[in-house]
Amino acid sequence: MAGYIDLHLHSTASDGDFAPADVVSMAKDVGLSAVALTDHDTLDGVPQFLAAGKKLGIETVGGVEVGVKNDPARGLKEVHMLAYFAQPGDHPLAEALAKLQKAKVDWSKKQVDRLLKEGFHLPYDEVQKVAEGSPTVRRPHIWKVLKKHNEGMEAQTYYEQTNFGGPWFVQKDFELTIEETVKLINESGAIPVLAHPAFYGQWPKGALQVLDIACAAGIKGVEAIYAYDAVSSDRGLPKQVDVAKLLRHEAKKRGLVITGGSDFHGAVTKAVKIGSVDVPYNCLIELRKLLD
Repeated sequence: MAGYIDLHLHSTASDGDFAPADVVSMAKDVGLSAVALTDHDTLDGVPQFLAAGKKLGIETVGGVEVGVKNDPARGLKEVHMLAYFAQPGDHPLAEALAKLQKAKVDWSKKQVDRLLKEGFHLPYDEVQKVAEGSPTVRRPHIWKVLKKHNEGMEAQTYYEQTNFGGPWFVQKDFELTIEETVKLINESGAIPVLAHPAFYGQWPKGALQVLDIACAAGIKGVEAIYAYDAVSSDRGLPKQVDVAKLLRHEAKKRGLVITGGSDFHGAVTKAVKIGSVDVPYNCLIELRKLLD
């Protein structure tokens, strides 16, 4: 199988704008050979995604993107872990995701209350309606309603202020450490891969620090190819081809496979399109070998 793939896509099962089946259709339209669904903290969209792939004749992979507990003392801030070949079922990862989802629902109410105290108009029932189809309310859902009712509010301000360490940040009641996350993924028969490492701390020191911690925890791959050029103009990163070159080198030294993807959501990251980074099909071949 030749061509390009995209192993980092989101749907309405979490905070994307398109249903899982529609994401597959869009991927086929742009000529991709294979795609993976990696919704945040949920596997709910995977069955529809896989069924659409079979119907449309495009290779599909189930997955999930798990948010890791912040640990600033170790440089872990807003770190995410991808789990490939994960599917709904009775396994440790699915059980942990259910707990994360409950914690996210509880968090969303507290987050809205926090923003209300700042004087913003933010009806929670509208937030729930925007999040319909997802098992949880996430920050992009809140942002859509916040923007609608509060003229002049900027997305960058909202996300910076609600990020860990920001004045509007709200802690979740249940979170997984990076070691717990990787252990659960491995125990469930999925493949753990560190997501978008260049976002972690100052480049490249922060990325390599987190990569080493993730390696010690037991990851098997790193997302080296990513749409940084479209979303990181304010982060002081080099061109994404240069980021990928360094990460490929570091992955080889550590015996890790390479993956890549666009992190497509829809309107939330409108500059990012499905298949907007050139991820070779060979990445999926190497990833599949880890299942043997």
